[in-house]
Amino acid sequence: MTIGDEAKVTMEQIRELVLGKLLDANQTLIVAESPVDTLITDHNGRRIGFANGVEINEIPNAEMRMIQDVEIFLVPSNANYEVESVGTGSGTFNLYCTIIKGEGTFEDVAFTEVSVNKGSITTVKIGEDIEEYQMEVDANGDGEFEQVIVGDTGQAVTPEDKYPTTWGDVKQTKLFQNYPNPFNPDTWIPYQLERESNVTIKIYDVSGQLVRILDLGRKRLGVYIPKSDAAYWDGKDNSGETVASGIYFYQMTTSDFQSIKKMTLSR
Repeated sequence: MTIGDEAKVTMEQIRELVLGKLLDANQTLIVAESPVDTLITDHNGRRIGFANGVEINEIPNAEMRMIQDVEIFLVPSNANYEVESVGTGSGTFNLYCTIIKGEGTFEDVAFTEVSVNKGSITTVKIGEDIEEYQMEVDANGDGEFEQVIVGDTGQAVTPEDKYPTTWGDVKQTKLFQNYPNPFNPDTWIPYQLERESNVTIKIYDVSGQLVRILDLGRKRLGVYIPKSDAAYWDGKDNSGETVASGIYFYQMTTSDFQSIKKMTLSR
């Protein structure tokens, strides 16, 4: 079977077909399964893919193929890319990438069973210089990204719900985007730990005033993403008073890590 055959193939079969080419030509493989139109843009603004149903290829030494409802792209590995997928109907889609990482080595990234509607937009940055793969999801196509799906290398795992999902081993401590966002009246703050540590999350308003301290105690190495494990904020301050709508910042601190992100409370 060749890459142009009109037959239903799996991601594993596609990769087997082109793996030698990926390594020899130093290319990155990107596979998107419908219902989406995918448009890939490199750091120079050149594009390959589909825009409003029109096929585009402005990237030298890049290739694209369609096998039924599967879009297959081969792009040079010596660049970073933004992959944007626009929903052409309602359903779920999968995005797979095989990225060359040094001579003779590669890694896989998977985003699976992502819910989309017509006009939904997802974006993710990939490339040899990208260390964290995050897919932002704009479910309504209104320019507001309500969901973040976090990908990592390794065996793909199907998300259980619409919260951020990681794949593979925990390689570093990370703070993820809260969900839902915007939220009312409460929200969950996901994170992961590469080693056991005491964890504290402090919430500030836009003026820098401390609003709430979430002392999570000592946590083991692992992923704290589902609602049963993530940090929880009920939208109240340290006195138990309900806080007003607005932008807030949450800062996670461990023994050797600190990170801050923004969230929006909309009552």
